[in-house]
Amino acid sequence: MKSKYIKKILEKTNFFDKFYYLRSYQDSRLADESPLEHFIKVGLAEKRKPNKDFDPVWYLNNYPDVKDSGIHPLIHFLLHGRDEGRLQNEEEKKQYDAVIAAGDFDTVFYKESYEDLQSLSVGFDLITHYIRYGKYEGRSYVNLHKPDRQIERSATNLKIEFEKKDKAQSGIYSAQFDSNYYLDKNLDVAEAGIDPEWHYYACGEKEGRQPNESFDPTFYYKLNADVRKADISAFRHYIDSGREEGRASHSPLEDDDRITINAAKPLLFVGHDGVLAGSEIVLLEVVRWFYNHTARQIKLLLLAPGPVADRYAEFADVYVLPGDGADHAQALKAFLHEDFEFAYLNTVVSGRLFPLLEEHGITLDCDVITHIHEMEKVLATFPTEMQTLLSHTKHWISASPASSATLASKYEIPRETLTTVPAFINPVARNDATTNELQAEARQELGLSPNAFVVIGCGTLYERKGPDLFLETARLLKRKTARPIEFLWMGQGPWREELEGSLSEEEKNWIHFAGNRNNANRLLAAADVFFMSSREDPFPLVVLESAQHAVPTVCFEPATGITAFIEDDAGIAVPAIDTLMASESLQRLLEHPHQKKALGDTARRKLFENYTTEQQNLKIFSTIQRVTGYKPSVSVIVPFYNHEKFIEERLDSILAQPIKDIEIIALDDCSTDNTVEKVRPYLEDTRITLAENDKNSGSPFKQWEKGIRMASGDVVWIAEGDDSCDTNFLETLLPYFDDPMVNIASAKTEIIDEHGTLKENALMPYLDMAYPGKFSQSYLKDGFQEINEQLGAMCTLVNASGLLIRKSSFGATLR
Repeated sequence: MKSKYIKKILEKTNFFDKFYYLRSYQDSRLADESPLEHFIKVGLAEKRKPNKDFDPVWYLNNYPDVKDSGIHPLIHFLLHGRDEGRLQNEEEKKQYDAVIAAGDFDTVFYKESYEDLQSLSVGFDLITHYIRYGKYEGRSYVNLHKPDRQIERSATNLKIEFEKKDKAQSGIYSAQFDSNYYLDKNLDVAEAGIDPEWHYYACGEKEGRQPNESFDPTFYYKLNADVRKADISAFRHYIDSGREEGRASHSPLEDDDRITINAAKPLLFVGHDGVLAGSEIVLLEVVRWFYNHTARQIKLLLLAPGPVADRYAEFADVYVLPGDGADHAQALKAFLHEDFEFAYLNTVVSGRLFPLLEEHGITLDCDVITHIHEMEKVLATFPTEMQTLLSHTKHWISASPASSATLASKYEIPRETLTTVPAFINPVARNDATTNELQAEARQELGLSPNAFVVIGCGTLYERKGPDLFLETARLLKRKTARPIEFLWMGQGPWREELEGSLSEEEKNWIHFAGNRNNANRLLAAADVFFMSSREDPFPLVVLESAQHAVPTVCFEPATGITAFIEDDAGIAVPAIDTLMASESLQRLLEHPHQKKALGDTARRKLFENYTTEQQNLKIFSTIQRVTGYKPSVSVIVPFYNHEKFIEERLDSILAQPIKDIEIIALDDCSTDNTVEKVRPYLEDTRITLAENDKNSGSPFKQWEKGIRMASGDVVWIAEGDDSCDTNFLETLLPYFDDPMVNIASAKTEIIDEHGTLKENALMPYLDMAYPGKFSQSYLKDGFQEINEQLGAMCTLVNASGLLIRKSSFGATLR
């Protein structure tokens, strides 16, 4: 069928979802033609999905008559299959099979009961209609009033496990519902004598009441826009399909012991979807870092669904929109009804946020940071979103120098409002490893020879990733050497069947397709060389993931921006997309293992020096702190005078705190030794400032006062330059300041002499003299009580370095 006719069919049926296609296939965002034209030109041949529901590969494999006819599965479905009620994907088949297994679908009753079904063709499969529409609309397919209908009670024990799929679905619902739990948690229901399960489905679920200890309907609705939009029971959806799909039943945040300071402003992150792709994973790492290193409440808004949403929920309070606007405007408004410290938008597509907010009368009264991952061509395909971002963004973070250049030249963004932070990964290999210590384990898992020269490729099996070039290069290398070699590809895609079918029996011994692997980050250690055969790939994270294992990369220079990392010392960039040249590069590394090792070692060093989550996210955090009104949770004041022996340990002990949400104010009181020179290298961390006196103050208390006046945080820590602390100091004391009545939190102080020797419990005799036994355990006291018990007579706050103090408690003394 000619392209123009296919285009007409797709336009007439509205079956093609351009937004889904753009989100799912990055090369379509880079293309010059429209998404529909790109789909007809590229997507049809590669059997890509035209929308989230129709899976052409599944359709072809499950309907032999379609396969035998030679007609494209999408065309068949639009011309015939849709009218016949054929299924579109594996999930629909599971639901279809469940209805068949129940054995009580009354076809005649179902069709005669609903007037709109009368127009369906005679051959239309009504079970398909039910699973696709009817069950979400509350339609019934069983005639409960049929005179001869036999109802047999199931002998099933209602305490059956969820996995027993052969039991009646209603029994499964009841089995999962914990009546005792519901009545214990809802005394109004117990007192009214109402059936708890009936109450839950009638109104309890919408009120956020839980059917058992482990399922939270409010969380489930927030995370699953499709369930909200279908207006179906969250609990029943979870039992029917959500659990099998791996959807989370309750917030993982409920199960952790993370410290959260509710008194501080929360943080907002915005992603355009939850698809498993590069920019989404970068956002995950950014959110993970803020979760691990700040005590802030974190919220994350996704403009469209995707499987990464569940992973975001491990670190943030997440709300997912359906992708076509706000389905529940009031719920969205409530979610965003916060005084956020800042809003961090990920990718140009997130510019759709602001028209959405304006449509529903929602405002964000905070600074906006936008992280741009896209290159020039992609940015040009989202002109509306980009213009919206230009009018709202205070500061830009760019994922590459090339993107920064585009933002500065084409969009005239001032360089001072632009920070370049290259892509990064969360390594699984150790920084101090001297060998690829995970290689043997990875090869064993993948079934690879321990002695072969192993080349690995990775990605979706379709044209842009160049798996055909990968195979061609493998065959060329095989002809050049008698040494044992193995080529392996990790990833799934529409080309897999064809590529595997092209292998000879002999080639199947050394060319392998491993499919998708959740631990690919670790399994890349199996390689001697990573071969990136892509025809186009801006900055693939998989090159960095290989580098952590000291695995160098061979790539095609015209196809990628990763050459900024590879250069000439971390791999080989082949100057053209040429498989012969690629095979020659691989042969060189095969025959010169010392060169391969040198390139791999350099790749590892570069990765750990500049491309890890910890380093780059600290840079992102420091940028946000610098350009916004961000108020740190703690202002650390480090006064010093001639502390050159101790100042490095002092600063290191502060920087080692897991909570990075701090500012450090270093105060020199005219030191005459090398203390200042030892401090200066630390100033590369933008959270640290150094203030030097022109004249010695003559008093440490004047330095304290100076630092307190400079502090921007609500909590101050006077960390003297010759002291040190445990790494849990902040995370232990800071949570107490969630109580607005707490003004001072004190840690136990130990004495360390000038040689670093610990004088354990040296202060206990003094403290016991003030109040015997009181200081051997933690306590919380009212200020008046503390003064009356001992503080009015003896100072038991023995060291300022061991205290956190609320800045406002200094009151008029700072005026």
